[in-house]
Formats: sequence, C-alpha cells, structure tokens
Amino acid sequence: MKRSAFARTLRARLVARASPTVRAGAERYFKHQVRFLGVTTPGMREVTRELWPALRGLGPDRARTEALALLHAGTMEERQAGVEFLWRLRRDLPGGWLQNFAPLFDATVSDWALCDAIASRVLRPALQADPGTAVLLRSWSRCRNPWRQRVAAVAFVNEARHGEHTT
Repeated sequence: MKRSAFARTLRARLVARASPTVRAGAERYFKHQVRFLGVTTPGMREVTRELWPALRGLGPDRARTEALALLHAGTMEERQAGVEFLWRLRRDLPGGWLQNFAPLFDATVSDWALCDAIASRVLRPALQADPGTAVLLRSWSRCRNPWRQRVAAVAFVNEARHGEHTT
C-alpha cells in the first residue's frame, strides 16, 4: 500500500523521536507480536498535535480517510496516531460511520493495545454523543471476532461504573 504524503510526514516525525531503548522494551512487553518504532505515547501524541492543523486543513472527508488509513500502518505508533486523529475528528464523523467501521476494525485490529485505544478514544466518545451507538456495540459483543467483543466491552467500562448501560 502506497503511503500518502501526510502518512510519510507522520512517519518521519515519529522516526525522529524513536528510541532503541523504548522500542526494545515495547517489543519485549508485546513479545514481538507488534512492531514498534520506539516512540513513547506522550511523544506520539505530541507529533499528532503538531500535525493536526495539516490534517484538519485537508477537509473532514480526506482527514478521516487519512486517519483510517493509518490503522493499516505497520507500526503501533502510526496506528495509535490514527486513533488519536480519529479522536480529534470525532465531531466530524458522519452519522452511521460506525456501521462502515466494522470491516476496517476486523482487518486492522489484532492486539489489545490498539483495540483498547479505539474503545476509549473513538467508541466511547461516539457512545456519549449518540446513545443509539449502544445498540450497535452490544451487537459487537456477540460477534465471532474476539477483538470486536473486547472493544464492545471496553467501550462501556466507564459508563457501567456509573450504572449506565449495565444490561
């Protein structure tokens, strides 16, 4: 898959912040199941803050496409940046976008870190903005894909603590 100019810029900024020590620790923790550049989460978030104006300037549709494409990237930091950009775009996501998100989720999520990031940074705000999202997420809890089951559960954690969405 060919990277866009935006994705190449993001990767270059992340590589500039990469640390072999951070990379080795992350790969040891994940037992080499996930590839890393070696950028800390605060460092990755700083890069997304720096690049946010450029992404926003592409317009909502193109920005959303760029953010979703990052979920296919080869390293955790790039994928996590895609999640951060989706969080920043949460008010611009069109109605019904979550229905179309399921195949992309199934194709890109294969580890708990990305799954939980999507749950907390993307799905939880969607649930808060549109309570109708709960119906769809409940259906995901019965899906064959274990990552969709997990994301459905994690998205409801904060609300369940406060007595909401407990059935």
